[in-house]
Amino acid sequence: MPTSDIVRVHDRGFETCLDKGAEVVKLWSGGKWVEGPAWFDAGYLIWSDIPNDRMLKWDATIGTASIFRSPSALSNGNSVTRDGRLLTCEQASRAISRTEPDGRITVLASHYQGKRFNAPNDIVEKLDGSIWFTDPDYGPAGREGSLEIGGCHVYRIDPQSGGFVK
Repeated sequence: MPTSDIVRVHDRGFETCLDKGAEVVKLWSGGKWVEGPAWFDAGYLIWSDIPNDRMLKWDATIGTASIFRSPSALSNGNSVTRDGRLLTCEQASRAISRTEPDGRITVLASHYQGKRFNAPNDIVEKLDGSIWFTDPDYGPAGREGSLEIGGCHVYRIDPQSGGFVK
């Protein structure tokens, strides 16, 4: 189906960003609650299926999806760093992780001022190497009463020191 048939433009300034001839294609179905798509230049897409506690991978070279990681610590938002590594917000571990080229998972952050994050949600790396992520005021399923920070916050991990700014 052409994009122009399914996208309604409310601000005409947006039209320059829209390829009206582009096709919208369903790549995969079968998730309960999917979020956090992250595209890799190597030709694949990673995303999270939160309630099913897994991450999936769609390979553009063969056109199929498969399980990338299960369990996934209730992964939510994902992003790709400038050097091609996967950043992930993990709700179950309340942490920000990075998947290294060898598949090893490095926890970049799990606490702020000695308190565990609520449930990291969305993430992006800025061109200067700083990592920005959101932490809403809810916890992963079954943990709502155990929030240590509370509140909705945005954090930045400094690329030089690894320290935080809230």
